[in-house]
Amino acid sequence: MSFQGDISSIALSDVLQNLAANQKTGTLTIEGRQGVRRIQFREGKIISYADDQGFSIADWLRDKEIVSAEKMEEALRRYKKTKRKSLGEILADMGVLSLEDYRSYLVDLVKETLYEVLSFREGTFSFEEGVLDEDKGDRETRSLGFEMPPQSVMMEAARRMDDWQKIRLHIPAENEIYHAPPSERQRLLEKAEDDITREALDLMDGSRTLRQVIGKLPYPRFDACRCLAALIAEKKVKPLDGTSLVQFAKGDSNPKQVVTCLKTILEREPNNREILKKLADLQETQGQRDESAMYNKLLAISHLDVGDLGSAEDHLRRSVALSPKDLTTWQKLWDVVKRSSDQRKMMELTAELTAHFRTLGLMEVVRDHLLEVARLFPDQLRVKLDLCDAQYALGEHKVAVQGLFEIGRVLLRKRRFDEAEKLFARILKYDRDNSKAREVYEKLRSGKLVKRQAFRQKLFQGAALFLFIALSTVYLIYDIQGRGKLFEATRGVFADSLLENRRYDEAIHRIREIEESHPFSLTASYEVPRLLETLLRKQKEAAGRSGRTAQPPAQGPKDPQSR
Repeated sequence: MSFQGDISSIALSDVLQNLAANQKTGTLTIEGRQGVRRIQFREGKIISYADDQGFSIADWLRDKEIVSAEKMEEALRRYKKTKRKSLGEILADMGVLSLEDYRSYLVDLVKETLYEVLSFREGTFSFEEGVLDEDKGDRETRSLGFEMPPQSVMMEAARRMDDWQKIRLHIPAENEIYHAPPSERQRLLEKAEDDITREALDLMDGSRTLRQVIGKLPYPRFDACRCLAALIAEKKVKPLDGTSLVQFAKGDSNPKQVVTCLKTILEREPNNREILKKLADLQETQGQRDESAMYNKLLAISHLDVGDLGSAEDHLRRSVALSPKDLTTWQKLWDVVKRSSDQRKMMELTAELTAHFRTLGLMEVVRDHLLEVARLFPDQLRVKLDLCDAQYALGEHKVAVQGLFEIGRVLLRKRRFDEAEKLFARILKYDRDNSKAREVYEKLRSGKLVKRQAFRQKLFQGAALFLFIALSTVYLIYDIQGRGKLFEATRGVFADSLLENRRYDEAIHRIREIEESHPFSLTASYEVPRLLETLLRKQKEAAGRSGRTAQPPAQGPKDPQSR
């Protein structure tokens, strides 16, 4: 029988007591602000504990320096290769730790963890009877035949209940970083009342989270947490601000430690591009390509928010280089390049993107992208050709052949016969029975179509030349007629002595008739205007002379003696 409930209504200790009394077998899952915890039972006894908070006997032994990091790394390497031996047995075979001591450490770790879990007052629980999924349990506790009666932990958990509640008031989250201010550090170390406080202050140098300090302290988790909570409550240690965290994270002696610090900063300042950049670089250095790609993508999004397309493109390109199968990053990169309106870059990225996803066999992605590019650049025949190939590969044969025919027509119009021949050969490869394509292909291969096109071109050129000569002849005759009329008009002007008799208006009128009768001739355009300009100037000069002749002479003053 399965059941579930709320911890605020039913205490976890009551749930464990019920499971023990009824000798239940199954998995108890506890979920809340403290993460997910899973306790497995067999006939009422605890046989496994696991969580998503990093519960690991290997990490515990390494953090407490019971087993060196080098020895533990070698043991874990062997552990991954075998399913028959527990980590304790491997450490015993290596002569690092006896199996009895290992079992004792594991029991203590499970007990300490359960004491804390049973103090939870918020969250939910659910029990699946009969379900003992290995993936939901801990391999070590199962392989060692671990069995623990719930009653053995319930009394101690009840005794620590109030203490755990006080601890959580000051340590609601263990991913924070606290440190003793440099000016107070030495004084606090000197006045420390016990070893655990002194060692805690020494570890809280600003380079470790609270969880890491707890793991490093060579004391039970409960004692370590109680010590840290007291230091925080008395304000002897303070959380690092963003600026201080960046300074502490600059060191490179322990990259994993630096990454942890940087992630802590990022939780406080999610748009801090400096931190994102450091995380991206560090993760790449440590071989965490997917993680580095993720931070580069976040950096790109941050740059896009402020309109910096260049930096966004750089980080997206770095992201796809680290994680080339990430389709969303490729799409984001395409969107950024498209916003730049640089056709050359767009075509280069198209070639890169289609080649990559064609290699991966994702032809739907290739087709959809090429459809978009073909709409943007309808004159790019190479794009249309690649699109037809993608459509054919996806089984869209009729659409592909139709598209190839359209490209072939364009090539024929542009007299690119060699390319057209190869294209119609491709159509026949796709559709052997296409008679129309075969007819065009045979004409191209035999040269008939080329000859026909050459004959038509010569015919067109000859017709154009004939038309040009004919039009030139007609125009020449037209201009000669205008020139003849101009000759007659000027001869009349001189024959009738119009200029000597100052009959300029009549002379001008005769010349203007040429403009009206042959307005588009060379004569009307060049000769007539110059002649009219001369006549108008002479008419103006004659009018000026006439005005001076008609004016009476000026009279001087009369002589008084003449009167």
